[in-house]
Amino acid sequence: WVMLIVLALERKLVVYTSDDLLQWREASSFGPAGASADTIWEVPVLLPLPVDGEPGAQRWVLFISINGGTPWGGSGVQYFVGDFDGERFVADPADPAAHADAVRWLDHGRDFYAPLPFARVAGRHAERTLWLGWMNNWDYARDVPSAPWRGQLSLPRELSLARTGEGWRVVQRPAQALQQARGPALLALQACPAADAALALAKLQARGRHWRATLRAPRSALVQPLVLLFFTGGGAPVRVGFDTVLDSYFIDRRKPAPSFAGESEMHHAPRDRSRDEVEFEVWVDGCTVEVFADGGTVLLSDIVFPDPAAEGIALWHGSANPVLTAFSLEPLRS
Repeated sequence: WVMLIVLALERKLVVYTSDDLLQWREASSFGPAGASADTIWEVPVLLPLPVDGEPGAQRWVLFISINGGTPWGGSGVQYFVGDFDGERFVADPADPAAHADAVRWLDHGRDFYAPLPFARVAGRHAERTLWLGWMNNWDYARDVPSAPWRGQLSLPRELSLARTGEGWRVVQRPAQALQQARGPALLALQACPAADAALALAKLQARGRHWRATLRAPRSALVQPLVLLFFTGGGAPVRVGFDTVLDSYFIDRRKPAPSFAGESEMHHAPRDRSRDEVEFEVWVDGCTVEVFADGGTVLLSDIVFPDPAAEGIALWHGSANPVLTAFSLEPLRS
């Protein structure tokens, strides 16, 4: 048997082993590493993940949820890729995230924390690993304008690992079972000028608070931000898109009169610069927005509290008119 313990204030993982679940011995420790200054470590998760495109290959990944010390403030999740022999986790020596001050973040939004996995889930072709995260942040969890609950869970996500031009990246994709929640596509455009896509969306006059939208475009064609606006028609909409100046994806949930401290923020996630295409998938479910970009290697998750009457959706592309590789919009069923 193997048990993981974190010494929260020491920013250290300790591995214990036992033959009978009664007598335990300390086998090894890991850390401090990554984001370790002024933080509290919580919820250790150690998983073997399959490597995309390499049948039979897998690597061990250690996830540590931390509170404090994140770029955006409050809660976040960092991870390390390496090997585990049953007693000791060793991060890849060449991996900068295994050392202090270099951090690989799992999600660049404010509201994905303490994910817990369901391992060895039977799938159509192979066993899968799924998990759910808490969509909230300890900086303001007690202040969000919701009642009678405080926070909610993310979409279930399927996990794998990918080699990218920028090193190892955990891949998170919406679980396959969510396909049954997708309604018929209201728009499914290909090789379409952005102005035509925006006009088609406007003519649709779609209204709702539960959507799946996808957008793809060549990076070289984008000279101005490309933005999807959700919850238009009342108050400040939630803006989700790609910023060409910062070369990053973003969620902008800023409001003129924020109801809690974090609601006055805009969150960015740097894209994978080894890719030629900007590509993101947005799942909007009432008061949650989850962005899966660059094939699931770049994530942004935020809770939002728009005007209850605001249910419109729009596409903004500035004065430029790039040709989109693809754009789709689907309503989500319960």
